[in-house]
Amino acid sequence: MDQVLGRAGRDAAVTVPRQDATDRLGGVDDYRAPHWPGQTVPQQFHLDFAVEDLDEAEARLLELGAGKLDHQPGEGRWRVFTDPAGHPFCVVRG
Repeated sequence: MDQVLGRAGRDAAVTVPRQDATDRLGGVDDYRAPHWPGQTVPQQFHLDFAVEDLDEAEARLLELGAGKLDHQPGEGRWRVFTDPAGHPFCVVRG
């Protein structure tokens, strides 16, 4: 979590190599950020990241530009954030 791979505009893409496949994430025309937990504009994907310390991870994520959502259903087990484009993701105790 200490490394920012890059920031760019809509035409940017991120490729994530894995042992058995490659995930590629990129921009789309007319993008609208999801509104979680509602589904007026549903999530396009969801990622969970395991961390040792939720408070430390939250501080670093907010420093990097993440937003913390008001709705936090994890009761201390996980926290819900959004990336700068509005995609929700969670950090969980790992």
